Amino acid sequence: MRTALQIITDHYAASDRKDIAAMMAEVAPDVQWTEMAGFPCAGTHVGPAQVIEKVFKVLGSAWDDELEPFRLAGEGAPVTFLHQVV
Repeated sequence: MRTALQIITDHYAASDRKDIAAMMAEVAPDVQWTEMAGFPCAGTHVGPAQVIEKVFKVLGSAWDDELEPFRLAGEGAPVTFLHQVV
C-alpha cells in the first residue's frame, strides 16, 4: 500500500508536469477539497470535476494580485497542509 507521502509526492510531481489525469489518480470520486477563505479558489469543492475546474484551473491561470503573496512565500514560509487518505 502506498503511503500518504508517496501519494502527495506523486500528486505534486504530476502537477509539475501539468498532468491532471495523474494528479487525480488517487483522488476519490466523492472528494471534498477545501481551499482557505481569501484565496481565489476558496470554498469546498466536491468531486474531481469541481476540483479541476474550481481549483486547478484557477491556480494554473496567471497569478494576480490576490495570489502574488502566496507565490512569493518561498522557502521557510509557514505552510499548513491537511489531508486525509482513506
